[in-house]
Amino acid sequence: MKTRLQFAAFFVIFRCSLLALGQDASNDKQVVESFKTYVQQHFASYEHNRRERTALLGQGWVKEYYQPDQSSASIDVERTSSLVSPFVGTSEFKMVEHYTEPHGTRKEAEADSTFVRTKVVMHTHIFAYQDGKWVPKSRKHEGYGGTYDCDEVISVGENAGERDIKWLPRRVRQTVNGERYLRQRQRGSEM
Repeated sequence: MKTRLQFAAFFVIFRCSLLALGQDASNDKQVVESFKTYVQQHFASYEHNRRERTALLGQGWVKEYYQPDQSSASIDVERTSSLVSPFVGTSEFKMVEHYTEPHGTRKEAEADSTFVRTKVVMHTHIFAYQDGKWVPKSRKHEGYGGTYDCDEVISVGENAGERDIKWLPRRVRQTVNGERYLRQRQRGSEM
């Protein structure tokens, strides 16, 4: 009788453990699917808003827009030991940046709609799964000899307050007037 009770108790505990493991596996799949959907929605947002803007690069003012290369995208979702963020999702993809020819003024660049240059930049975005949704933790891209934050906000000059103008040379970001920098550069003087 004691052996039967022990066996029954063992069987119940074993069965409950299998159910719990099955629920964890099912939950893991749901989290992975939600991350895939989240990343796909991010890419789809570029179909309606390609983030077109004007920026001052090293050679002058350009109009630019962005297009993610979905075929290059890879994702990974990992379980963590955190109770607040039990999963971390990583998305890596190439972003194609399209540019016009450089112009001497911002106004000239804004009027140009002929995109003749492209550059491909690798992005790595990391998200935490918190309270049933994905929260950005780190968004970086490679370019011009370093890794840059996709959320950089310019604090001085004509681009003050704008986001994502991350590849401007430091001296351009620090000038009060980016066009003054271009005029000086064209005359051959160094700031």
